[in-house]
Amino acid sequence: MNKKIISFLCVTAIVCSNISISPSNVAAATKMDNSKLLFGQEETIGFKTEENTTEVESTTEVESATEVESTTEEESVFEETTVEETTTQEPTTVEPVTTQVETTTAGKIRAWEKYNGKYYNDKKLVIEGAVSKGIDISRYQGTIDWEKLLKSDISFVIIRCGYGDNYKSQDDPNFKKYVQACEKYNIPYGVYLYSYAVNDKMIKSEVEHTLRLLKSVNAKPTLPVYLDMEDDSTSNVSNKKLCSMADYFCKTIKRHGYDAGVYANLSWWTYKLTEPVLNQWYRWIAQYNSYCAYKGTYQMWQYTSTAKFSGIDGYVDANFYYNAYCDKHSKEKWITVKKPTLFSYGEKRCICEKCGLCTKVVRIAKLKPTGKLNKKSITLKVRRQYKKLKVKKMTKGDSVAKYKSSNKKIVTVNKKGVITAKRKGKAIVTVTLKSGLKLKLKVKVKK
Repeated sequence: MNKKIISFLCVTAIVCSNISISPSNVAAATKMDNSKLLFGQEETIGFKTEENTTEVESTTEVESATEVESTTEEESVFEETTVEETTTQEPTTVEPVTTQVETTTAGKIRAWEKYNGKYYNDKKLVIEGAVSKGIDISRYQGTIDWEKLLKSDISFVIIRCGYGDNYKSQDDPNFKKYVQACEKYNIPYGVYLYSYAVNDKMIKSEVEHTLRLLKSVNAKPTLPVYLDMEDDSTSNVSNKKLCSMADYFCKTIKRHGYDAGVYANLSWWTYKLTEPVLNQWYRWIAQYNSYCAYKGTYQMWQYTSTAKFSGIDGYVDANFYYNAYCDKHSKEKWITVKKPTLFSYGEKRCICEKCGLCTKVVRIAKLKPTGKLNKKSITLKVRRQYKKLKVKKMTKGDSVAKYKSSNKKIVTVNKKGVITAKRKGKAIVTVTLKSGLKLKLKVKVKK
């Protein structure tokens, strides 16, 4: 009897010891699951709105610890893959300078918003240099409730004026009302045109398109007018040609009194738009990431295409503007970019030595044609020739285009300028230069 009781008690103790869970074990397990969830949220690269975050948190409270842990592992794998792909495609990118937020204030920070005078990304890191946040809009944003939008943290707007060649059918139908709204509510704004240009004729038409629309609404943008370069149809154009067209657009826009710049994604700026001539113009970089990894100087970064703001239905592109520019340009230096010729204008640009941006573009007048004949008049006998006709002191680049006699019955002149006397009388031989300058020789023929 005693042996049976002892055996029963021993078995019971063993079973209980195997299934018991101490309070310390519960606390440790809870802490581990919570930490996994927190790190999973911090490592997410996407762009979450307040609405999405609330939904995730409420779902997390209902799910079991096992479900949370498995979800976190899946997100982590996706994030690591995304970062790896980005690094492979863009090997020249560099890590940004960021500032970690103190743990005590981290809970007050909201992704892509301002806290204590600084903007923060979705990692709760300071976006160094960002001074204001804005949006770029086109017909796809439809009717905007500007008074609601003004209550958000939007400080500027970039408006699409149109796309491609100078056809009215390619104007953005909302351009005028968007410009009028920005001026009514004193919102700083810029402008952009979506480009399809692959040659000089097309880029000239796009410049004319942009200027026509700016003038049609008497627009006075305080931010640059940008050329949006990203269309697949232009990707096979050489780097040199792309940069040349972008420079032409910017210098022409600048000559008409507007600041000018170029928009493109990180890959284009890294591998295509690489000519130094673009250093003089404002750069707008598109990279949907936690930070902009472009290694050069830029003034604006488009960080997402899925932002949401009160007053706009649906998604909209959002941007940060940086202090990588001068409020007041100083130590400006004039540079002759192109010397004038008889047939083309020259060009001077004023460059701010502090920020490197072009502040003025001035056209230099074409050279004036000059030249004179070695003789003012000659006298010939019938059937005699004069072979020494020459033009002296011609402007560089000029040449003789043609010769012409006023009376071929008295005097003829061939393509080489050889004059032949035919019969008694007087005539004038006109020498026309390529520049259009005309020089005259008096010819008298006697028997």
